[in-house]
Amino acid sequence: MLEQITQNVDDYNRSLGAYMTAFSELETAVYLAFSRMAGLEPEASRIIFDKIGNREQIEIVSELALIDKRLTSDFTNLKKMLSECSSRRNKIVHGSWWLIDGVPARVWNGVSTKDRENISGPSDKAVSNRKRFAFTLEQIEAASGECKDLSNEVLKIVGEISHQIIAKAGERIFDRVARARGISADELRAQHAPKADPE
Repeated sequence: MLEQITQNVDDYNRSLGAYMTAFSELETAVYLAFSRMAGLEPEASRIIFDKIGNREQIEIVSELALIDKRLTSDFTNLKKMLSECSSRRNKIVHGSWWLIDGVPARVWNGVSTKDRENISGPSDKAVSNRKRFAFTLEQIEAASGECKDLSNEVLKIVGEISHQIIAKAGERIFDRVARARGISADELRAQHAPKADPE
């Protein structure tokens, strides 16, 4: 049986808040990796990083890691986990609380009506739909722990980034962001160059 929860959701929302905090810490760790690899001042890094989506952020950091062979294998392994975390985050955050066979779960709002109707019960389809679209409190708490573990892994790698790759990475990041915006790297630099004070 499937029933939407509309009252007394505070306990559930505490779990959701803890998860969102853990994911935010992971985003910060990825940002720090980006900033360090790109060799940019924090303010410039934030301007660029905030203009691109989560998927692109992960792609750029992973591509920057290719510059240093020591980081390549670490980020190759992390990239898949970061992408899975990002996808799961979207489903959890953009969801609603439901009781599925008496168990509270966060169900993604993007699920079709047909799939939502086939999310409870023991059928293979229901089990498959629950795996794809529903997250119990225990699963959300486990996802929080995974975000924290990934944050620690990313921060460990950030600490190992050599100064040698920073200059190389700066060029790559401008090229990548410029391509995403459909302009040249020189045009992007010009847009972000300090303005001269009027006399």
